[in-house]
Amino acid sequence: MRRNQAAQILLVEDDPFDVRIFRRTLDRCGVTVPVTVAGDGAAALDILRGDAADPPFRRPHLVLLDLNLPGLDGHGFLRALRADPDLHDTVVLVMTTSDAPSDRRRVYDRNVAGYLIKTPRQEDVNDAIDFIGRFVDLVRLPTR
Repeated sequence: MRRNQAAQILLVEDDPFDVRIFRRTLDRCGVTVPVTVAGDGAAALDILRGDAADPPFRRPHLVLLDLNLPGLDGHGFLRALRADPDLHDTVVLVMTTSDAPSDRRRVYDRNVAGYLIKTPRQEDVNDAIDFIGRFVDLVRLPTR
């Protein structure tokens, strides 16, 4: 599959094990997209605003967001992101263990692009990564 050369992912995930699985599965599935990791919502906002990287981080094609984070959790991150005039249109996919209807409703009210449930099954992880790879390849976002 042809890769979108401008694509970049910001993974907002506090569990180092999940980060390792994500990166390993990206490699295994042939998804060659640069990934930057933030351990909580506040760190992710700092990265997106250019406050935490030198040189400043280029806006990602996609933010992959866990909801259950220390400090500023995924819901707080989405609230702050959508309130920021420079970041409000950032594309976010939620990847979380929560299957609670209330969580899904809350994040879709904040205009996320999708809601993926993390499971321990490797086949499900592969399917999610394949979906993310296709999303990054096929979806064209407005230039900023």
